[in-house]
Amino acid sequence: MSQAQLELIALPNGDFALRNSENGNVLVRIEFATQLQAGFNENSISTGAIAKAMIQAGLDVINQHTDDDNKKISSKETTLH
Repeated sequence: MSQAQLELIALPNGDFALRNSENGNVLVRIEFATQLQAGFNENSISTGAIAKAMIQAGLDVINQHTDDDNKKISSKETTLH
């Protein structure tokens, strides 16, 4: 996936999705179990912050294993909010 504009969005049901902002296609969906969400809320931990960190870690792994510099996904090309 080269030069794609990605965005992390919160879905109405509380899940998170990484999607291609150009065509709206969902690439990854993150769902936290209710029990886990409750524990996060008790400790003032944002599930959005955790989802963002998970996606960023995945992008970092992809970039480490990409041989072609043109196919790397940079932070500038990725919008996580």
